[in-house]
Amino acid sequence: MSAAAASFPSVTRVTSASIATGCHPGRHGLLGNTMVLDEGAGLVCLSVARPEFRERMRKGHGPDAARAHARERLAGQGGSIVMSMSPRAPRTFRIPTASATSTTSAGSFRARVVPLPASEQLPIEKGEAGDATMTARFCEEVLRERRPPLGVLWLSEPDYTGHKSPLGSPAHLAALRAADACVKRVLDTLEGLGGDTLLLVCSDHGMETTARTIQVDDLLIAAGLKGGPDSNDLVTAPNGTATLIYRARDAKASVEDCGCFLESQDW
Repeated sequence: MSAAAASFPSVTRVTSASIATGCHPGRHGLLGNTMVLDEGAGLVCLSVARPEFRERMRKGHGPDAARAHARERLAGQGGSIVMSMSPRAPRTFRIPTASATSTTSAGSFRARVVPLPASEQLPIEKGEAGDATMTARFCEEVLRERRPPLGVLWLSEPDYTGHKSPLGSPAHLAALRAADACVKRVLDTLEGLGGDTLLLVCSDHGMETTARTIQVDDLLIAAGLKGGPDSNDLVTAPNGTATLIYRARDAKASVEDCGCFLESQDW
């Protein structure tokens, strides 16, 4: 594990796309929780979680997740089942095809987002209790009964607590223990079933305590590199503890200007 490293930026949608495709972001094409596109009228920053983003990216940059992800590769071999506590789980896992089923806290779907009946919904809340309920259902329904080629269990902890509690605090440590208990239940279930199963346990992003927030747009404007808050020749895309800076081809500020500015900053 000493050789393991997160994708960059270390945010949910980038990392999960890398998990699903086995590729770095530069190959699968999903570069952040927010990305900047050039749609012909200047650069615009968009959330990749919005329903229309997929089509807008496809028009401007070709297919998103250009490399086939696990769900697509298994389409002809029995498909996949995803149980997720995140209603906005990354699209590389969540958008169902004819051979995929997705169950989230916001709704359950099969085959091109057709809602499943009420009996198959998962009306639970984020946190330890909801994760435990979902894990129990995953172990019984997915692992024991349906046994698809690919099953994904997407817990809310420790992410849910980690976003609002200091790392190493009692609340954060309790969230880690809760997530460990869910993983143990999966392991115990697989051991009881026997046979060979490839089990991957991973995180959709890292965590670190933030001590300082940098207003990058304001600094770019003050340095004369960006015309104003709404100018679209130099646009930033915030992504957790990172910010991606996009430059239009005809921007007044050159790549060298931006580089010199960044090198002069203590951050």
